[in-house]
Amino acid sequence: MEGPAWGCFNCGIALSETLGNFAPCDVCGERQLCLVCSCTGDIAICKFCSEEQSVQTKQQEDVFAKHKKCVQCSAIWRVERCQTCSKDLCYKCGSDQTIHPCVACVNCDAFGPHECCGSRWCPKCFEGYHATTNCAERLFYQCPYCSNKIKQFGPDILRCAVEDCKWKYACHHPSCTHVRAANGRTFCQFHVSGTRCPGCDAFYGLNGMQGRVWLFKLLPKNPFFRGRSIYYCGNCREKLRAFVQSIFLLTKRFHLVIPAEIMEMLIFTFLQETLPGPQRLAFR
Repeated sequence: MEGPAWGCFNCGIALSETLGNFAPCDVCGERQLCLVCSCTGDIAICKFCSEEQSVQTKQQEDVFAKHKKCVQCSAIWRVERCQTCSKDLCYKCGSDQTIHPCVACVNCDAFGPHECCGSRWCPKCFEGYHATTNCAERLFYQCPYCSNKIKQFGPDILRCAVEDCKWKYACHHPSCTHVRAANGRTFCQFHVSGTRCPGCDAFYGLNGMQGRVWLFKLLPKNPFFRGRSIYYCGNCREKLRAFVQSIFLLTKRFHLVIPAEIMEMLIFTFLQETLPGPQRLAFR
C-alpha cells in the first residue's frame, strides 16, 4: 500500500482497522481513504486516480475541441455539413425543418425524409403528388430508337399532339424524328409517318388527317400508279380534295361532264406544278 502505513492516501490521517474508519478508492479499489476524504466528492477517489482521470479528461477535451460543432446546439455527435446551406448541424437539429429549412418538404413545408429529383418530400406529398405528377425516376420511358430517357410530364407544348398517346411526350433527341403540329405541340416519334409525304417531301404527324389518295386508275402511261393508292399528309390531302371539289363545282355549274382520263390528267398537272415532292419526276 502506498502512503503512510494505515494512513489515508489523500490526507495521511491515521486509520484504525479496529474502528473501520476507512474505505477503498472506488476507482482502483486498492488505496484506502478516511471517511472524510471518501465522502468529499461524488465518489471515493484517491489523489492518484483523480489526477489520472484529469489527464484523460483533458486529452478527451482536446480531441473533442477538434470536432465540428453543431451551429445550433454546439453538440459534436453526428454533425454533418449541409450541402445546400453549408451549415454544420447535428442529426437532431438537422432533421428539424423549423431549424433547418433545407429538410422541409418542397410542397408543404413539413419534414421531408424522402429525397427525389433534387428535392425533399414528406411521405404524403411524395406518394400522393410527386410520384404521380413530376417524378423523373418513375414517370419516364426509354426511347427504343435512341435509348434516350423521356420524361412523361412537362409543359403542354412538349406533349404529343395525339391526345390519347400512351407515351404522352415526344423524344427530342436529334436522331429521332418528331414533327411540330399546327397548334405548336409535337407529334412523338411513335406518331410520325415512317415515310415522307409524296406531295411536300416531309414527314407528317399521324393525327387522323392523313390518308390514302387513289391516283391514275385509268392512265395507261403510268402502270406503276394505275389502280394504286398513295399516302399523303393532311395538308397535301386537303389540297387535292379542295382541287377536285372545285373542279366538280365548276362542271356542275356549267353542266359539263369531264371524263375520268381528263380528270386524272388535271390532277397529274396539279401535282406537277403545286406539290413539288419526290414523286414529281417519277410521274414524267
